[in-house]
Amino acid sequence: MEKKFLTLVVITSGYLYAVLLTPFPHFTEPIQGNALFHIEQIKHHPSPFKPLLVYEGTLRSFHGENETFYRLPCRLYLPLMKNRPLASHDYFLQNVSLMETSSYCYVVKTSNKTSWNSLQEAKSQAERRFQIKEKVRDWVKKTFPEQPVQHLISGLLTGQNESRLQTFQFGQMGLQHLLAISGFHFAILTFFLAFLLRPILPRK
Repeated sequence: MEKKFLTLVVITSGYLYAVLLTPFPHFTEPIQGNALFHIEQIKHHPSPFKPLLVYEGTLRSFHGENETFYRLPCRLYLPLMKNRPLASHDYFLQNVSLMETSSYCYVVKTSNKTSWNSLQEAKSQAERRFQIKEKVRDWVKKTFPEQPVQHLISGLLTGQNESRLQTFQFGQMGLQHLLAISGFHFAILTFFLAFLLRPILPRK
């Protein structure tokens, strides 16, 4: 039993050591290739032009013409649409471009030539969490008619503020961390408390 435990510790330590020492690549021009994308989170992205969704996750692998990368943190932006790819499993993306927007920050860009091949055996809970947050957002919109109030309460409940102005104001006051701290764990408790207290509290 002790030998098995020590073996497991050695293997785990070796894996973590290799991951931590893996250098992140730096490049100035987009690289074309294919990617294995694991989605960890999906959320709304405030944009001055059109509504967007951002898929955050990890490129388990990216195969370019002359190079191959592994375990890169990345984002992928898509317009808000009904037939969007579900974030419930991994995807093998063909014909995409990989860009480095800043140090250790990568973006995958798709095009009309991009094909999304779902890997049903590689599951993710990102879609389920997103759908729960969407229900929270819908409840907030129905309960609070004023849009600034909607953005504030929705941001505190879900940890994601869709108002660029409020995000800027939170940053100016040094309170932007409240959105990250509140997050979704606090949101679950707050949602149920609000639901239970709603019949008692007077409406203004």
